[in-house]
Amino acid sequence: MNKEALIFCVQAAKKGDRQALEQLLLFAYGIVDYQCRKLLPTAQAADKMTAIVLKAVVSKLDTLENPEDFFSWLGKLTSVRCMRVRATLLENGQTGDSTEPVSFSFPSMELNKAETAKVAEMLTDMLDTDQKLNLYLFSLGTLTPKAIGQLTGVPEETVQAQIQSAQQAVLGQMKRYAQQGVTFTQANSLPALLRTRMLLNPAPEKAQLVVYSILPQQTRRPAPEAPRNGGARPRNPQPQQVPQPKSEKGLIRTLAIIAGILAVVLVISLTVLFTKLKKAQPAAWAPLPGQVQLLLPEAPQGYIL
Repeated sequence: MNKEALIFCVQAAKKGDRQALEQLLLFAYGIVDYQCRKLLPTAQAADKMTAIVLKAVVSKLDTLENPEDFFSWLGKLTSVRCMRVRATLLENGQTGDSTEPVSFSFPSMELNKAETAKVAEMLTDMLDTDQKLNLYLFSLGTLTPKAIGQLTGVPEETVQAQIQSAQQAVLGQMKRYAQQGVTFTQANSLPALLRTRMLLNPAPEKAQLVVYSILPQQTRRPAPEAPRNGGARPRNPQPQQVPQPKSEKGLIRTLAIIAGILAVVLVISLTVLFTKLKKAQPAAWAPLPGQVQLLLPEAPQGYIL
């Protein structure tokens, strides 16, 4: 969704346009889902928080004064809610940090924008926990180091230093890959690459499932109309079989009996007739001794044997 379409959807959704709100939430799903997965320790927690944030978008959209700020507004909305539960989840032992080394290979030596963003994401995920968290809050949530410090309880100067060291580590590794012959698509900054990766997180089927479950009742797609008589609609209605009238069945049975009788009479008559003819004269086509006669039917006109 480009900038103009996004602004239009925000404006229309604020005025109560159901389709605009639906499109806005479907677009926001990929952003929120990606950010939740980067900030929360488990996928289950991320799924729950994604639905919570989208519900907040519906209820708080009127507080967004400038539609052009939707992207940063959504990032802050997601970051704040994720950080509220992150500490509790970690205290309860819900951690998704993996100790296994991360390995990946390049699809080619010349990477497009999406592939370059993917490399930046993988290198960021290899950072230590604090560096990774602060870099994602800064890049995806568009939060300032001061705001991040307020959420994490870390001094602003420390947050600033961690963000700077994280960017240096990622960009330094990408520079070493470039020296080995890998060509990256240029980007304005590392945060811009990470935001690109976030925007390339479509999941249309899952997005529809979540969005349609949280839309206000009055904006959902109309359900199939129930039967007017108040009865339940049959799941698999079967066509009713129309019984045949008894008079029709009797007529069919009578005709079958008559046809059987006529067939028997015809057979008996032909048998009697054939017997009489056989006794009256010998067969005209009886072959003479030592000869073989081949009887051919008379050819109809226009037919050549």
